Amino acid sequence: MKNKICSVDTKYPIICWEIIKKCNYNCNYCIAKEFKNSPNKVPNYHKILSNFNKIDFKFDVRILGGEPLLDINLYKIMLSLCKIPNSNKVYLFTNFSLTNHLKNILVKLQKENLLNKIEIIYSYHPESHNSFFKDILNLSKLFKINYRININIEHNKQQIYYDNIDNIVKKYGNLNLRFHPIIDNNWDTSKPLSKEIMELHIKNPNIKFFNGSEVIYNNVKIEEIDLFLKRGNYNFKGWKCFPKHYHIDENGLFYNSCTLQKIEILTNKTLIKDIICPVSNCTIPIRATFDKEEI
Repeated sequence: MKNKICSVDTKYPIICWEIIKKCNYNCNYCIAKEFKNSPNKVPNYHKILSNFNKIDFKFDVRILGGEPLLDINLYKIMLSLCKIPNSNKVYLFTNFSLTNHLKNILVKLQKENLLNKIEIIYSYHPESHNSFFKDILNLSKLFKINYRININIEHNKQQIYYDNIDNIVKKYGNLNLRFHPIIDNNWDTSKPLSKEIMELHIKNPNIKFFNGSEVIYNNVKIEEIDLFLKRGNYNFKGWKCFPKHYHIDENGLFYNSCTLQKIEILTNKTLIKDIICPVSNCTIPIRATFDKEEI
């Protein structure tokens, strides 16, 4: 059998839209610091949404920042994206600091019967949001909505995450927890986690641990998981790959995050498929989530 990487989380192509660079947090470990410090350009909303409407295949959208809840146009953006026939799911990534604002947006989307197209990705910042889990529980009682909680943990830099992991899992294991280690060359996923918690996460479908990516391994044989994890630097040179990850810029221009190829109108004909990976030392985890086959 040929070695394969099967990404259940990326069934459809993903398009990321960083709608705002501004953030109300100033975390010293932020992986987007360079992005946030760059000039904030006003997006051409009409052109962007028009180009989204021209896509002729099913796709997912990730609304990113900065902190998207700071954008005064967020509700209109989410409403417009949800109403596009080919949009499968609209993911909102947020630090959840502006709790009441998010609640007001969800009330409006509920009136439009669009909550089924929304998924909230809450990013955990324990040093800034003491009532984080409590607020999520309260919100989930008000709205029937899909969500998951991303807990980004960085080796030897944010001990507060490590200190809290076991308690978080024991207390909130019924929530949809996703632990994302920020990769370094010496990373060991099991290092900060107790044996009890590692066993618990295997039994509990609500808890997932990722080696720096958003791949779910339920449908992949264990030998292939081990192969994936041991590669470390994601060296897939010569593999056949379907790079499904795109960005859209402030002028409505799409580009593939792997090949960096720019595409004015994204359609089935212009979608990049089945390329042979030229990269011998890839350190970008998102690229490892694409469907791959060794040839």
